Amino acid sequence: MRRQDWPQRLAEFNIARRRMPFAWGGNDCVTLAADWIEQATGTDPIADIRGWTDALSAARTIEALGGLEAAITARLGEPIPPAFARRGDVVLLDIAGRETVGVVYGTHAMGPGEEGAVMVPMSVALAAWRVG
Repeated sequence: MRRQDWPQRLAEFNIARRRMPFAWGGNDCVTLAADWIEQATGTDPIADIRGWTDALSAARTIEALGGLEAAITARLGEPIPPAFARRGDVVLLDIAGRETVGVVYGTHAMGPGEEGAVMVPMSVALAAWRVG
């Protein structure tokens, strides 16, 4: 269940991540989404698998879990159509043929960028999951 003050937490999370550069295991798409879920609910959904430090170890972890969609579904439940995603939910995005995870902000989703968080249109969302 989301904390009562989740909208304020989401705004603060957005501001903090706008200035945080991409880092494997610290601010990649999976850790960004998991960090948001922890802020929103108090539970870290990837506490048992954190620890990758580069692209190869991240890819191996995701592959061992059956891919991004399977890994997210195992931790958050069955996906919903992206059109039904609400602010603060988690989405799987297709950006230039590459899957990434983001957090919904209305018509856009936030994901990590090289220099800080970036917003991408929800039109590239493949699936979504409720947070809390």
